[in-house]
Amino acid sequence: MAANPKKGTEAAMIDCCMIVVTTEEDNPRSIAVTSDTAIAVEAQYDTREAVRLVIKDILKAQKPERRIPVGHTITLTDNLTILEMIEILQGGTITRGEGGKITGYTPPPIGEKYTPVKFKLDVYTSQIDEGGNTVQYEKISYPGCQGSPVALGAEDNVFRVNTYTINSAPKNGEAPYTLEYVDELPTVDEAVLGALTVTSKAGSTTGKTVLTVSPTKGSGNSYKYKTGASVTAPVYDEVCSSGYTDWDGSAEITATTGQKILVVEVDSANKAKAAGTATVAAKA
Repeated sequence: MAANPKKGTEAAMIDCCMIVVTTEEDNPRSIAVTSDTAIAVEAQYDTREAVRLVIKDILKAQKPERRIPVGHTITLTDNLTILEMIEILQGGTITRGEGGKITGYTPPPIGEKYTPVKFKLDVYTSQIDEGGNTVQYEKISYPGCQGSPVALGAEDNVFRVNTYTINSAPKNGEAPYTLEYVDELPTVDEAVLGALTVTSKAGSTTGKTVLTVSPTKGSGNSYKYKTGASVTAPVYDEVCSSGYTDWDGSAEITATTGQKILVVEVDSANKAKAAGTATVAAKA
């Protein structure tokens, strides 16, 4: 006698609450999308056609079609423009001004070979009960993602809606996605780059300057600096390695009077936490 069917575990899911993109880099970038978004997901397969043995119009045997999962094509729509997200999806360079404010963006040039950075895409959806209360959040993670070129349009009297195509191609043997339930959404770091007050005065020997920086750096943090005719502060949590020089906070620095000097406070991962600039005054 057949067993009685059992009722499955039912969950009422609604809303695309948050999307988090985390790059697979030595110093990962992580961007949270919390605006009005939608995700469409289409499974991708490598299809092996069926093989049939037909003799005198009579089917004698057949090997059925086989479908091998290879990943997903994900279409993400967002009603706000997030250039940091576009930079991850198609590369290019964001330019910033004083205080890390974005002043522009340049995509990869035509004719230049570019391999998009890989990233993991996390999608959070609410599970609610009969009283309208959020019980928990469903988190679906898609590995091995890469973006596609992004086009930015405009229409009179209509807010722009951006559409991004993302291809998820996991490694051989890796699951095409994972699903888990979590009690809370990730905490989104909205911190901005802190401000340092930097002063420069003539040092003890020719070509040297003495810097004073306030407030003092946080525990475990350190300083880096760069000089030039003009200098641009990093954005909060930007990795400051290339182009910077380590500074212990007290040693005199070789610099040219009249140039700008940028001092950045970084954490143990060289991520910027605060910055300030001054005009160099070196001993003649």
